[in-house]
Amino acid sequence: FEKSQGFKCDGGFDTKKGVGTHCEGGMKRSFDANSSAKDIAADAAKVLSKQVADFIPDKDEFIPMSGALGDLSGWDIEIAEVDGDFTKSMEFGGMLEVGWGCKATYSKTHGGVSKSLECGFKAKSGMGPKPSDIETDLFKIE
Repeated sequence: FEKSQGFKCDGGFDTKKGVGTHCEGGMKRSFDANSSAKDIAADAAKVLSKQVADFIPDKDEFIPMSGALGDLSGWDIEIAEVDGDFTKSMEFGGMLEVGWGCKATYSKTHGGVSKSLECGFKAKSGMGPKPSDIETDLFKIE
């Protein structure tokens, strides 16, 4: 039986644009003739959902507490030290785009039954300062 799965990513960072990532992953499986369609689908769902979940930023990556965008946590110190008026703002955000697909194949030749499944996904993400035009830089979906 064949069983393989994988995941690869590349990306870039620019202090003015932010961070961008592109990932692809997937799995191939061959199954015993007695495997049910429900079991095959459950296997694919388990693998793909784990791969896609690994791609999604964790909660600490949604708000820039430090790094190239600035240090939002430092604003607490700044406002406490100012005697007069104080206003400071930062606009930031991100995008996620994920697509997936599968191909299930059942065949019967010379009395033998084979079942296989191939699934894959592609994902893009970007995060950084708010661009002046939402269709530019990392936020552009191509």
